[in-house]
Amino acid sequence: MRRYLENHYFMAAGMAFLSSLIVAGTLSLFDGLFSDWENKTLDYRFRLRGSIPVDPRIVMIDIDDQSIGKIGRWPWDRTYHAQMIDILSESGVAVTGYDILFNSKTGGPDDNALITAIAKAGNIILPIGFDLEKGRDLLNAKRAVGPFDALAKAAAGMGHISSNQDRDGIIRRMPLLVNTGEPLAGGNRAGGHLFPSFSLGILAGYFQVPSNQITIEPGKEIALLGPSNLDMRIPIDDAGMMPINYAGRWVTTFTHFSFANILDAWDNGEKASLANLLRGKIAIVSNTATGYDLKPIPLEPAHPGGGIHANAINTILTRQYLQNSIITTWVMAFVLSLLEALALLRTQPWMGVGAGVLLAATSLFFAIGAFHWGIVLSTLPPFLAIAMTSAIGLLYQHGRAADQVKSLLVEKERLSKSLAEKVHALEALEKKSEQDTNPTREKEKQLRGEKQQLEKQWAACLPIKLRDDLSEKDLEGLMRACNDDHKIVTRSPVMLKIFDAVKRIAQANSTVVIYGESGTGKEKLAMAIRNLSQRQGKPFISFNCGALAPGLLEDELFGHEPGAFPNAIKTKIGRFEQANNGTMFLDEIGDIELQSQVKLLRVIQEGEFERLGGVKKITVDVRLIAATYRNLSEMVQSGTFREDLYYRLNVIPITLPPLRDRKEDIEPLCHFFVENFSKENNKKVKRISPKAMERMQSYAWPGNIRELENAIARAVALAGDEEELTDADFSFIPVSSSGNTITPAKQTSSPPVLNTPTVGFLSDTENEFLETLMKNKLDMKKTAKDKGLNNYNAITGRLKGICFKTLAYIVNDQNRYINDSDMAAAVSHLCGAGANGDIKEGMKEKINEYHNNHLQKVEKYPEMDLAVRALIHEEWNTNTPVEYKKDYEALIRQYFLTTRRRPAMFKPGSSGF
Repeated sequence: MRRYLENHYFMAAGMAFLSSLIVAGTLSLFDGLFSDWENKTLDYRFRLRGSIPVDPRIVMIDIDDQSIGKIGRWPWDRTYHAQMIDILSESGVAVTGYDILFNSKTGGPDDNALITAIAKAGNIILPIGFDLEKGRDLLNAKRAVGPFDALAKAAAGMGHISSNQDRDGIIRRMPLLVNTGEPLAGGNRAGGHLFPSFSLGILAGYFQVPSNQITIEPGKEIALLGPSNLDMRIPIDDAGMMPINYAGRWVTTFTHFSFANILDAWDNGEKASLANLLRGKIAIVSNTATGYDLKPIPLEPAHPGGGIHANAINTILTRQYLQNSIITTWVMAFVLSLLEALALLRTQPWMGVGAGVLLAATSLFFAIGAFHWGIVLSTLPPFLAIAMTSAIGLLYQHGRAADQVKSLLVEKERLSKSLAEKVHALEALEKKSEQDTNPTREKEKQLRGEKQQLEKQWAACLPIKLRDDLSEKDLEGLMRACNDDHKIVTRSPVMLKIFDAVKRIAQANSTVVIYGESGTGKEKLAMAIRNLSQRQGKPFISFNCGALAPGLLEDELFGHEPGAFPNAIKTKIGRFEQANNGTMFLDEIGDIELQSQVKLLRVIQEGEFERLGGVKKITVDVRLIAATYRNLSEMVQSGTFREDLYYRLNVIPITLPPLRDRKEDIEPLCHFFVENFSKENNKKVKRISPKAMERMQSYAWPGNIRELENAIARAVALAGDEEELTDADFSFIPVSSSGNTITPAKQTSSPPVLNTPTVGFLSDTENEFLETLMKNKLDMKKTAKDKGLNNYNAITGRLKGICFKTLAYIVNDQNRYINDSDMAAAVSHLCGAGANGDIKEGMKEKINEYHNNHLQKVEKYPEMDLAVRALIHEEWNTNTPVEYKKDYEALIRQYFLTTRRRPAMFKPGSSGF
C-alpha cells in the first residue's frame, strides 16, 4: 500500500477521480445554481463568437419605427395587413409567417379584407399564444390566445409563439412541439394533440409537410418527412426544446425590409424589383417598433419576438445545431484534474496552484473554441474539479511535509540567530563611520524630498472620475434616484454623472469637500452622501463656518464646560458630539480662521477634542463633509489655509457647476418649487407661462438654485387666484440679452404690490428688514424702534452689509468694476417697484456714501491680498454684521481684478472630481 501511495501517478488518478465524484454530487444537489451559471457562460460565448452566416431564404418584414411614423399609430387598420399579404403573395413568397395576433374582430370591412387576402394567398402561417407549464415529457399548453375563428380557418397553418424563458428571463431554447391536451379549432395540428411552434409551422408550410408527417421522439429528435425525399431531423431535449443558435444581433443579421417601404415600392410600380427580392423566400412579418414585443436573448436585452423565430428557422435550415456534450465535459474535467494533481505532487505548492489556474483557463478557452463548432461544453465541472483537486493535493502535501517543517524550523532558528549577530555588528560599524556635521539640515532635506514624492503620489491618486460611458438608460435611472430618493431635482448630464460618482464613494469613510458657488445645492449633495452611506439614519449635523468669530466657532463645534467664560453656567454639547457616529457637514469651511483650523485638524486626524474650559478628551466617530466656494489650494499658497488640513480634507473633491452652466435644470426646478410653494401657501398656481420661462432661462442666476427658489416663492406668495405665473410676476428678475449680464428690472404696467424688495438672492430676514425700512422711509431710528433695538447703528450696519451684498451680486462674473448703471440697478433692486422717488433718491445717497467710503479706503493699498486682510479687519470692528464679510471681500477683489488687472480669483468649475 505504501508503494502505491508513493506512486505519483496512482495518487494523481485517485485525487482526480475523487474530485470529479465530489463535484458531480454537488452539482446534482444544486442543479438550479449550476444551470444559471452555465446559461450565463453560454451568453458570453455567443457574444465572443459574434455573428455567423444566415440562410438567404429568410427575409424579415419589419413594422419598425419608420413604418409607425409613416402609416400612423399602432394598431393599424387591417387593410394595410391585407395589402401586405397580397403584395407578398403576388411577389412569389413561398410562405409567410405573419407574427401579429388578430385575436378579436374589429367589426368593420377590414376584417373581411384580411380574411380574403389570407385565404387567397394560401401560404400564411398565423401565431397563437399559450400559457406553458412543465409536463411529464413535453410542455403543456393551457390558456390559448389566437386569431378569431374565421381568420384561423383561412390560414394555411398556425404555430405557437410562446417562447420558453429561463429563470433569468432570457430565451435560449424553443419548444418546437407542445402538448395541447385536446384538439384546437382552426389550423393544422401535428400529431393530434401536439402543436408546433411558429417557427416549425413556417418550416412545415415551406416544405409542404402535412401534420401527420411530423413525428417526435422526446429527448432525441423531431422529424419532418415530406415530398422530394425530405428527411429533416431536428435534435431536441427531453422537453421537446431545441437550443437556438442565435446568428447575431438583430440589426446585423438577416435581410430586413421596412413594412412602409414595401408598400411605397409597390405603389410606385416597383413590382418586378420586389418579385426579384422576395420570390421563393420565407417572409416573417413582425412588429419591431420601439416598445413592442421585445424580449431578452443572450446577445441583447431587447430582441423582437419574430427575430427569435427567425433564428430558430435559421438554426434548422443551416443545420447549425447546438449539441450539449456531457461526456466530453466530464472527460475534460477528469483529465485536467489529473494534470493538476500531478503538478501538485511533483512540484512546489505555489507552482501547483499556478498550474491549476492555467488549466482552468485552458478549459475555458477550450469551451469557447468548441462553441464555434456548435459544441456546448459545461464550464463549471472542470473549474470545480480542478479547485477540488488543488484542495485535496495541498492537504496531502501539508501532511507529508510535517517532518520537513520540523527540520526547517531548526535551520531557521540557527539562521535567525546568525542574522541577529550580523545586524548588531552592522549597527556598531555605522556609529563609528558617522561623519555628518549638520544632521538637522540633512534631515530637513530628506523630509522635503519625501514630502515632494508623497505630493506627486497624492496628486496622481484621484479617488474617482466622472464616467463618460453612461447610457441614456443609466442617466434616466440616476435622474429618478436623484428626484425621488434625494429630492435633488436635475436632468443635467453633468449633475447626474456627479451623482453616479457620489453613489460610488458614499460607502467609504473618507472626507469629502464639495466646491461650488453659493446656492448650488452643496448641502443637498452632502445629505445624499449620508443617505447612501452606512451612516444612513445616524445624525446629520449641518453648520455654517462663515458667520462666527474663532471663539464662537469653537464653542459651537466643540461645546464648553461651566466656567469656560462668563455666562457659561452649564455644559454645552458641541456639534461634533451631536454628530457622533453620524455625519458632520461644515459649510464655508474656507472662512475658518487659522487658529481654529488647528483644532479642526486634530478632530479629523485623531477623532478627539476637549470642550472649551475642559481637560477631558472626548472621542467621536464622525464622517466629515465640507463645502466652500473658495479655492483651498490657492488659500494654502497665500497662507490663509493650513496645508496639512487641506490634504486631510481634500481626499475626495467634488465640484458642483453653477446653475448658469446647467440651464436644463431651470425648468424642472421651477416646476418643483411652484408645486411646493403652491401647497404651502394654499394657492392655485400650477405652472409658469412660456414667456416667463424664457425670462428664467435667459437670466444668469448668480445666486444659483437658492435665488431661483426665492424668486418662485415670492411670485407664488404674491399671486392671486390664477393658475399660471406670467412674465409680469417675475418683473423683478433683470432682463438680459446675453443671459450673462444683470440689468435693472424694467417697470411694468402691473400694479405695485406693497414696497417689498425685489432681490431674490436675499434671505427672508433681509427682505423683511428692507420692507420695514421702506415702510419707515429710510428712518434708521424708527426702524430700530420697530425692531426693538436701542442703538440705531445696528440698523445702519445691517443696511451697509446688504448694500455690499447687492453690489457684489450685480458685478459678479463681470470683467469690469461698478459703474453708474450698476448703482441704479442696486437702487432698483433694494427699493422695489412700488417705492416712490424720494425713497429711491434716499437709497441712492446711502449706497453712494457706503461705496465712496469703500473706494477711498481700498485705493490706498497697492496689493489685493493686503487690502483684503486690512480692510476686512477694519470694517468688522464697526457695526457691519460679520455675515457680509465675504461680500465685502468680493468687492475688494473685483476692484483689483478689473481696475488694476490682477489675475482672476478662483471660481469653482464643473470639471468633476
